Amino acid sequence: MGLTEKDKDIQQSLDANRSANTKEYESEFHEYKQLYEVLESEPKLNIPDGFALRVAQLALDRKVKGATKKDYWFFAIGVAMILFFAIGGVVWAGVSLNIEGFAVVKPFLKYFLMGIGLIAIFQYLDYKIWKRRLDNL
Repeated sequence: MGLTEKDKDIQQSLDANRSANTKEYESEFHEYKQLYEVLESEPKLNIPDGFALRVAQLALDRKVKGATKKDYWFFAIGVAMILFFAIGGVVWAGVSLNIEGFAVVKPFLKYFLMGIGLIAIFQYLDYKIWKRRLDNL
């Protein structure tokens, strides 16, 4: 919704410090003039120092806290789905698990455990680094 010609004319008159051009614009002219005066005046607020900073910090804390809870839920759902499909695939394929089948995997067990450990360490460090950066914003 744009400005009408009447609105533009009134605003131009106010900007040029002129009075209303016609009698029909006079009531709108005074309304616009009052609006301009209110907008030009400094607001009278009695708020303590650092109020805006505290409000922003509260909003950021709530946002981070809520995001962390969501992250845990999505992680738990993702792990549950992976386990569900892995177990379902094993059952569907009719694989019988016996000790002889793990003989092939046994030499690589230490690498597998080391990989899981490294992934856990990287995830922990990534979380700590990003949390520190978010706290410094």
